[in-house]
Order: sequence, then C-alpha cells, then structure tokens
Amino acid sequence: MSVQAGPSRTTALALLAVAVVLACVAVGTDTAGALLLAPVAAVALGLGLRDLLLVPVLHADPDGIRVVQGVARRSARWDEVVRMRTVTDRRTVLLEVELDDDEVLLLSRGRLGRDPRDVLEELQAVRP
Repeated sequence: MSVQAGPSRTTALALLAVAVVLACVAVGTDTAGALLLAPVAAVALGLGLRDLLLVPVLHADPDGIRVVQGVARRSARWDEVVRMRTVTDRRTVLLEVELDDDEVLLLSRGRLGRDPRDVLEELQAVRP
C-alpha cells in the first residue's frame, strides 16, 4: 500500500496558460508594463512546469516518505519522522511533517491536490 498526492494536471496547465497570456500581454505593452509582467510570467511558467514535471509531491509507502519541496526532493524513513499533523494557518489547512533533524515539511491543499486531513489519514494508515 502506498500514498501519492500532488497537484492536478489541470492546475499545472492553467498556470502554463496564464504564463503564455502574461507573456503575450508583456510583448504588446510598453516598456514599464513589460518589466512588470515578464517576471510574473516567468514565475507562472516555472510553477506550471514544476507542477507538471515534479509529481507526485508526496509519496509514502511502508519504507518511508518522499516529498518534493520546491524543486528539491527530500526522503525520510519512518523512524526519522517525529510527528505528522495538520495545522491551520489563518484559514488554510496544512500538512506538517516534522523530521528528526528539526526539518519541518509543510504541504498545502494546492500542492497536495486534495485536503491535507485526508492525506494525513492515509499516511497514518500506511506508516508501520
């Protein structure tokens, strides 16, 4: 049994579409507009490509857990996982995974592609 979670393909494609639209508008506008829109288009492009290529964001099996944080991958055996829980930051529910080296991995609903509470239940079921 294993758990996998990541953003939907639709979300990634939407980010890529936003990047294309912003780039087109940046090309057709004045210099100031282009200077403002080009970095935003680049960020949208980067996020869209990340969400399309670096999936799943979270993978867990009886051996351990693997998480993509930004573009870096982090793996940990279950004995290295100190605590898993959901926390609420303002109105956003986050999955928090604390590792024994004091590293804390935070994953939002957007990154997981579904409710962090559901993912936590599945992780607890998979953890030996």
